[in-house]
Amino acid sequence: MEEQKKELKLAQDSEGLGIKVLRVLHPSFYHYVTVLLIPLALLGLIPLGVDFIFVLLTVWVFEILMVSGCWVALVTTRYVIQADRIEITSGILVRQSRSVPYDKIVNITGDQSLLQRLFNIGNIFIDTAGGKPFETALFGVENHQEVVDFLFALKQQGGIK
Repeated sequence: MEEQKKELKLAQDSEGLGIKVLRVLHPSFYHYVTVLLIPLALLGLIPLGVDFIFVLLTVWVFEILMVSGCWVALVTTRYVIQADRIEITSGILVRQSRSVPYDKIVNITGDQSLLQRLFNIGNIFIDTAGGKPFETALFGVENHQEVVDFLFALKQQGGIK
Protein backbone atom coordinates (compact mmCIF):
# COMPACT_ATOMS: atom_id res chain seq x y z
CA MET A 1 0.00 0.00 0.00
CA GLU A 2 2.87 2.33 0.83
CA GLU A 3 4.45 1.60 -2.55
CA GLN A 4 1.18 2.53 -4.28
CA LYS A 5 1.16 5.87 -2.47
CA LYS A 6 4.72 6.50 -3.67
CA GLU A 7 3.64 5.74 -7.25
CA LEU A 8 0.70 8.11 -6.89
CA LYS A 9 3.06 10.87 -5.71
CA LEU A 10 5.43 10.19 -8.63
CA ALA A 11 2.82 11.21 -11.20
CA GLN A 12 4.46 13.51 -13.73
CA ASP A 13 2.98 15.83 -16.34
CA SER A 14 3.15 14.15 -19.74
CA GLU A 15 4.66 16.30 -22.49
CA GLY A 16 3.47 19.51 -20.87
CA LEU A 17 -0.16 18.73 -21.72
CA GLY A 18 -1.27 18.60 -18.10
CA ILE A 19 -1.99 14.86 -18.39
CA LYS A 20 -0.61 12.85 -15.51
CA VAL A 21 0.52 9.47 -16.80
CA LEU A 22 1.15 7.04 -13.96
CA ARG A 23 1.98 3.88 -15.89
CA VAL A 24 2.14 2.67 -19.47
CA LEU A 25 1.61 -1.07 -19.92
CA HIS A 26 1.68 -3.43 -22.89
CA PRO A 27 0.48 -7.01 -23.19
CA SER A 28 3.22 -9.51 -22.44
CA PHE A 29 4.65 -11.62 -25.26
CA TYR A 30 3.88 -14.68 -23.13
CA HIS A 31 0.18 -13.95 -23.59
CA TYR A 32 0.58 -15.19 -27.17
CA VAL A 33 2.56 -18.38 -26.46
CA THR A 34 -0.41 -20.67 -27.08
CA VAL A 35 -1.04 -19.05 -30.46
CA LEU A 36 2.49 -19.93 -31.51
CA LEU A 37 1.81 -23.62 -30.83
CA ILE A 38 -1.03 -23.85 -33.37
CA PRO A 39 1.19 -24.35 -36.47
CA LEU A 40 2.87 -27.29 -34.73
CA ALA A 41 -0.39 -29.20 -35.26
CA LEU A 42 0.64 -29.42 -38.92
CA LEU A 43 3.29 -31.94 -37.86
CA GLY A 44 0.40 -34.38 -37.52
CA LEU A 45 0.34 -34.55 -41.32
CA ILE A 46 3.62 -36.47 -41.44
CA PRO A 47 2.11 -39.86 -40.43
CA LEU A 48 -0.52 -39.35 -43.14
CA GLY A 49 2.18 -39.56 -45.80
CA VAL A 50 2.73 -35.85 -46.53
CA ASP A 51 6.35 -35.07 -47.40
CA PHE A 52 8.38 -34.08 -44.32
CA ILE A 53 10.11 -31.14 -46.04
CA PHE A 54 6.78 -29.73 -47.21
CA VAL A 55 5.33 -29.95 -43.68
CA LEU A 56 8.45 -28.41 -42.15
CA LEU A 57 8.42 -25.47 -44.59
CA THR A 58 4.70 -24.95 -43.99
CA VAL A 59 5.19 -24.94 -40.20
CA TRP A 60 8.08 -22.50 -40.59
CA VAL A 61 6.03 -20.10 -42.75
CA PHE A 62 3.06 -20.25 -40.36
CA GLU A 63 5.32 -19.63 -37.35
CA ILE A 64 6.81 -16.56 -39.03
CA LEU A 65 3.32 -15.25 -39.79
CA MET A 66 2.16 -15.93 -36.22
CA VAL A 67 5.22 -14.28 -34.64
CA SER A 68 4.78 -11.26 -36.92
CA GLY A 69 1.10 -10.98 -36.01
CA CYS A 70 1.87 -11.27 -32.29
CA TRP A 71 4.60 -8.65 -32.56
CA VAL A 72 2.22 -6.23 -34.30
CA ALA A 73 -0.40 -6.80 -31.59
CA LEU A 74 2.18 -6.20 -28.85
CA VAL A 75 3.58 -3.04 -30.40
CA THR A 76 0.22 -1.47 -31.22
CA THR A 77 -1.63 -2.24 -27.97
CA ARG A 78 -1.05 0.13 -25.09
CA TYR A 79 -2.67 0.47 -21.67
CA VAL A 80 -2.11 3.93 -20.21
CA ILE A 81 -3.02 4.48 -16.57
CA GLN A 82 -3.56 8.19 -16.14
CA ALA A 83 -4.41 10.20 -13.07
CA ASP A 84 -8.11 10.39 -13.93
CA ARG A 85 -8.74 7.45 -16.28
CA ILE A 86 -7.50 4.29 -17.98
CA GLU A 87 -6.94 4.51 -21.71
CA ILE A 88 -6.59 1.52 -24.02
CA THR A 89 -5.37 2.02 -27.59
CA SER A 90 -4.78 -0.60 -30.26
CA GLY A 91 -4.64 -1.10 -34.01
CA ILE A 92 -2.58 -0.11 -37.02
CA LEU A 93 -4.91 0.63 -39.91
CA VAL A 94 -7.92 1.29 -37.70
CA ARG A 95 -6.80 2.88 -34.45
CA GLN A 96 -9.19 2.17 -31.59
CA SER A 97 -9.12 4.01 -28.30
CA ARG A 98 -11.20 3.42 -25.20
CA SER A 99 -11.11 5.62 -22.14
CA VAL A 100 -12.61 4.66 -18.77
CA PRO A 101 -12.79 7.31 -16.02
CA TYR A 102 -12.27 5.99 -12.48
CA ASP A 103 -15.63 7.33 -11.30
CA LYS A 104 -17.40 5.04 -13.83
CA ILE A 105 -15.61 1.89 -12.63
CA VAL A 106 -17.77 -0.47 -10.59
CA ASN A 107 -15.50 -3.50 -10.27
CA ILE A 108 -11.94 -4.52 -11.09
CA THR A 109 -11.20 -8.24 -11.43
CA GLY A 110 -7.92 -10.05 -11.99
CA ASP A 111 -7.86 -13.43 -13.74
CA GLN A 112 -4.96 -15.79 -14.26
CA SER A 113 -4.91 -19.16 -16.03
CA LEU A 114 -2.48 -21.95 -15.17
CA LEU A 115 -0.27 -21.11 -18.17
CA GLN A 116 -0.33 -17.41 -17.26
CA ARG A 117 0.85 -18.25 -13.73
CA LEU A 118 3.99 -19.79 -15.19
CA PHE A 119 4.85 -16.47 -16.83
CA ASN A 120 3.55 -14.18 -14.02
CA ILE A 121 0.99 -12.49 -16.25
CA GLY A 122 -2.78 -12.16 -16.03
CA ASN A 123 -5.86 -10.43 -17.38
CA ILE A 124 -7.63 -7.50 -15.78
CA PHE A 125 -11.36 -7.01 -16.35
CA ILE A 126 -13.06 -3.71 -15.58
CA ASP A 127 -16.81 -3.35 -15.08
CA THR A 128 -18.27 0.09 -15.71
CA ALA A 129 -21.54 1.58 -14.54
CA GLY A 130 -24.29 0.85 -17.04
CA GLY A 131 -21.95 -1.13 -19.25
CA LYS A 132 -21.82 -4.78 -20.15
CA PRO A 133 -19.96 -7.04 -17.72
CA PHE A 134 -16.22 -6.91 -18.36
CA GLU A 135 -16.62 -4.39 -21.15
CA THR A 136 -13.00 -3.32 -20.74
CA ALA A 137 -10.12 -5.77 -20.46
CA LEU A 138 -6.36 -5.52 -20.19
CA PHE A 139 -4.92 -8.81 -21.47
CA GLY A 140 -1.53 -10.30 -20.67
CA VAL A 141 -0.46 -7.76 -18.05
CA GLU A 142 2.74 -8.58 -16.15
CA ASN A 143 2.36 -8.57 -12.35
CA HIS A 144 -1.38 -8.23 -12.88
CA GLN A 145 -2.32 -8.41 -9.19
CA GLU A 146 -0.08 -5.46 -8.40
CA VAL A 147 -1.76 -3.49 -11.21
CA VAL A 148 -5.24 -4.51 -9.96
CA ASP A 149 -4.36 -3.24 -6.47
CA PHE A 150 -2.97 -0.02 -7.96
CA LEU A 151 -6.13 0.56 -10.03
CA PHE A 152 -8.34 -0.22 -7.05
CA ALA A 153 -6.44 2.35 -4.96
CA LEU A 154 -6.93 4.94 -7.71
CA LYS A 155 -10.63 4.05 -7.97
CA GLN A 156 -11.06 4.48 -4.20
CA GLN A 157 -9.43 7.91 -4.37
CA GLY A 158 -11.35 8.88 -7.48
CA GLY A 159 -8.10 9.33 -9.36
CA ILE A 160 -5.46 11.97 -8.73
CA LYS A 161 -6.64 15.53 -8.82
